[in-house]
Amino acid sequence: MQCAISEYMCFSPHLPLPLDDPSDLNFGPVNLLESEDGFEIRSRKFGYEKYSPPSNTSASVQRDPGQALDVVIMGETLHDHEQAWGGFRFMGRIRPDGLISIRREPKNADDAHLGIWIFEGRLRYGIALVGQLRSSMPTEDCDTIRGIFSLHRISETW
Repeated sequence: MQCAISEYMCFSPHLPLPLDDPSDLNFGPVNLLESEDGFEIRSRKFGYEKYSPPSNTSASVQRDPGQALDVVIMGETLHDHEQAWGGFRFMGRIRPDGLISIRREPKNADDAHLGIWIFEGRLRYGIALVGQLRSSMPTEDCDTIRGIFSLHRISETW
């Protein structure tokens, strides 16, 4: 499955999203609305800027990512892959210690039986996110399904 993921950074004087737990059902990607000047959750605005790495041709002033108060990740599966694997939205954050937590939930209500999945890992070699995953839905045999995953960047451009 392929997906497109973008990073958004919060800088002072704005306050970051109140997301401590990626499995928090109140702040999933379906409830988070992207606006021109940040994010909106239930009509409360948060100031985030979409990150794009500096280019040699760009004359615009870039903020220092090291000064970000918070980094949020948002994305979704690519249309061609939705046909085979189903459509999903992703939302997560990069914590100060480098841990990346991402919540995946179906785009369509008809796919709710696929459940919510939590992916937690670390970036390796600058191109691969490697870690463990778990489902939020218990099965007959166990409380949750757990496993390992890797997500690899295929595009050199953002």
